[in-house]
Amino acid sequence: MNDDATHYLITFFEPLEFLAPADPAATGRALANIPLDASSCIVDVGCGTGRQTLQLLAETPAQVIASDLASNLLVELVQRAASTSAGNRLRTLTADMLALPLNEGSIDAVYAEGSIYCVGIERALKAWYPLLKPGGYVCFSDAGFTTLNPPKEAVAFWQAEYPDMGTPESAKHIALAAGYNIIDEYWMDQSAWDNYYEPYADRLASLKPQWQGNPVAMDVLASLEHELAIYRAYGDSYGYYFLVLQKAA
Repeated sequence: MNDDATHYLITFFEPLEFLAPADPAATGRALANIPLDASSCIVDVGCGTGRQTLQLLAETPAQVIASDLASNLLVELVQRAASTSAGNRLRTLTADMLALPLNEGSIDAVYAEGSIYCVGIERALKAWYPLLKPGGYVCFSDAGFTTLNPPKEAVAFWQAEYPDMGTPESAKHIALAAGYNIIDEYWMDQSAWDNYYEPYADRLASLKPQWQGNPVAMDVLASLEHELAIYRAYGDSYGYYFLVLQKAA
């Protein structure tokens, strides 16, 4: 994707609260698995606009580090957090999620909601392992097939968008091989997809007339429309799941 197309893609998602299928209840269940206190530190990697970051601050007493490559999103997140009573527990870090500038054994938990696909599960889990304290946790959500025989149209779409996409079972095998124990696993329910795709569809409808006549922008919208069409036709063959992992103590 060239710089112009990337600009329009960022513009499309910038005002949206959910950048992937997600649900506050699913986030809450993941956090309920992790014992955190005021001295704990949790890193939200690939935090984006920070919807879940604010929930981490609201529902845990921990220090939270929000990390993303988009520094403008981090600035906005700090402004939003400042209006809450927990804003003083937030730090931000402009960094690659595979090269976080943090000391080994310094982190109680790494949290990656809808972002691990950017680098792949295996690479991420190996990179984060040394940063965790003994007994530290990784929580992540990711897309996965819900059937062993998904429709060829869904397979073709995901092969182009996310070639490493597998199933929760394949993700668990990767985690176990990387030295983690499985603490919890679950699929998100329909509300997670509604939270993502309902505003997404509205955004498509509002931008189409505005971007008419701009071929680069319209190509971006066509790609996004194709994603929505695949979901509407074949969404029962894939879903979004959470895994909660723990490093050996």
